[in-house]
Amino acid sequence: MDRSSRCFVLFLSLLHFITPSYATNGASTFVLGGDDGANLKFAINVPDRSDGLNFYVSGPTGNSWLAFGAGSQMKGALMFIVYPSENDPAIQELQSTSGHSEPSFTPDISFNTTRETGISNNTYHAFISCSNCRKWKGGSLDVKSKNEPWLFAVGPEYSLQSNSKQANLRQHDNYGFFTVDMVQATGDPESLWNQTSSINVTSGATSKGFHDSGQGYAAPLHALFMAGSFGVLFPLGVIYLRVLEKVMWHAFNQAFAVLVVSIGAALGIYSSRLYNKVIKMPKDFRYIKRLPGFQSKSFNSPHQIIGFIVLLSCLVQVALGILHHRIFKKTQKKTPVGMIHRWTGQIIILLGIVNVTIGFVFAGSPRHIIPFFIVVVGMAILLASMMFMKARRARRAAAYNNPHNQGLNESFPQQHPSDIHLTSAAAPPAYNAPPSSAQ
Repeated sequence: MDRSSRCFVLFLSLLHFITPSYATNGASTFVLGGDDGANLKFAINVPDRSDGLNFYVSGPTGNSWLAFGAGSQMKGALMFIVYPSENDPAIQELQSTSGHSEPSFTPDISFNTTRETGISNNTYHAFISCSNCRKWKGGSLDVKSKNEPWLFAVGPEYSLQSNSKQANLRQHDNYGFFTVDMVQATGDPESLWNQTSSINVTSGATSKGFHDSGQGYAAPLHALFMAGSFGVLFPLGVIYLRVLEKVMWHAFNQAFAVLVVSIGAALGIYSSRLYNKVIKMPKDFRYIKRLPGFQSKSFNSPHQIIGFIVLLSCLVQVALGILHHRIFKKTQKKTPVGMIHRWTGQIIILLGIVNVTIGFVFAGSPRHIIPFFIVVVGMAILLASMMFMKARRARRAAAYNNPHNQGLNESFPQQHPSDIHLTSAAAPPAYNAPPSSAQ
């Protein structure tokens, strides 16, 4: 098995997935069959001579990650997540106590992978042992229970390879719950390790439901609202004012755009609390110990900080616009507030466009940058063309209405009437008539 095909295993605190298999005392198993015949398998052993636990997890690599955990709900559950690493296999433990959100890594529990943890025949195989993992912050296991609650989850299909203990995971596609007979699972660990290749049915476990997660809409709507506002709505407001000279259209459009930005910001804040989006500092900057990296839940990433600045600036911009309009109605003159409002607006639009681009990278979706830039460039060309045509018409109108040009004929000397009366001149000779003889 080559290094790139090894498994990366991870203890997580809020996900779910598994179903039935064959077992003897010393192991309880749960196996969940897929539509394509692929099974998600989970087996647990409670060593009778230590305070640890042993697990075997298996599932199709078509899912970006697999997860199982101890607990009746995501909040406070101790989760184990399996996903491919870039090279060496590894195991990590994460714990979540914040509800329905991506768990965060915790180093409090010792664990390691054993035997042939890795990937073969498009299937994850994870052999996990942990110590002092029967109790954790937020919960504990009752090894005497015959119906101990567990949960599981599987990630969506996308390319994921990471050596990080906190890989950026996308929301699960499916999840479910089951109970485990911990008494049956108690015994010699070899009773688990010796049967992993023959686990095909559930034994000592009971399914409690399987659910489709559906699509998470908060993050996509956040991106759509922000990209649409700074790529289309705000530039459209500039066209209303600078090209069409429709002040009220401009006011209503920009107010609506600010409302959309505010809703988008709220969706972004909600999404940030669901995931552990992490941006690591480049190696050249790691000497700055206070900046080891950025995490979405901490709201300290460049995208989030710039986003808060832009949101606040938009709200201030609305106040400046109202103040300028009230002063202008009284004085009918340009105001310093108006100049600030104009230039601040342009800066906000540019900063918003930059931050939308950063956001696509932060979300792991850089492929959306090019379509967004096409929209931005298209709106910029439209605005520039309309302003050019307006300026051209204005120059022509100014030239036509110029008093100097209107009186151009007066600048030339008047011709005096001729004293030659053409009506008294003799008629010309007929064509081909013989010349008259000289008198």
